[in-house]
Amino acid sequence: MTLRPGILRVLGLTLLILVLGVSVLTGCRRQPEDPQTRYAAAKALFEQTTKELHLPSATATGAERQRLQTEAARAYQRLLKRYPDQDYWCAEARCSLGNLHASQGKTNAALECWSQVVSKHPRQEWEVLMALKSSGDLLWEANRQAEAKAIYQEIVTRFDQTNAPPIVRSIVRGSKLKLTNGGTGADRSVEKKLAEYVAVRLSTDLTKLSEKEKQMIPILIAVADIMKWSRGVAR
Repeated sequence: MTLRPGILRVLGLTLLILVLGVSVLTGCRRQPEDPQTRYAAAKALFEQTTKELHLPSATATGAERQRLQTEAARAYQRLLKRYPDQDYWCAEARCSLGNLHASQGKTNAALECWSQVVSKHPRQEWEVLMALKSSGDLLWEANRQAEAKAIYQEIVTRFDQTNAPPIVRSIVRGSKLKLTNGGTGADRSVEKKLAEYVAVRLSTDLTKLSEKEKQMIPILIAVADIMKWSRGVAR
């Protein structure tokens, strides 16, 4: 059978379109990212969220505070969904997400986030310690002392080591105080000492800090925000 020139042209054009379509689809297919690229992307997303949303929410008020907190929570959840293989940054995101929930008065949601840090990221010891301490303190302020003591006991069991860094030993010591005398006397002593100080502007040169130390700053600020919030509720 002989095909007419018009039909041949139509068939040729169809074949060309199919070939071009396959080429475009193949070229647009996302290439797998290497671990270093994914680490850098997760780090950038976390730091951007912390700097532009989470930290500003601590000083914002009203609707603006709520907006910043909501967007920060979404960004942390986006990090968890997009980079589940990045253990360190997922642990950081869950810690921060728990801090957000706590500052909003969502105690159970905060506890769930911190619990996931402990269960899903056991190798990230500092984040696990912070999650446990935050959980214990929040439970204590919520008058759930029995549950809090269980958390403090876990801190002592896991982190009471002679070669631990000073800050870890300090947290363990505070947990032991809660277990032995409920921390009542210690808390009053701390409150009395704090009353002796005044607010000052911090002007530390952050360029001299290590990368790990810089990463701890937003965590410590968020924890301080939770403590301020929880004490306000308790009173």
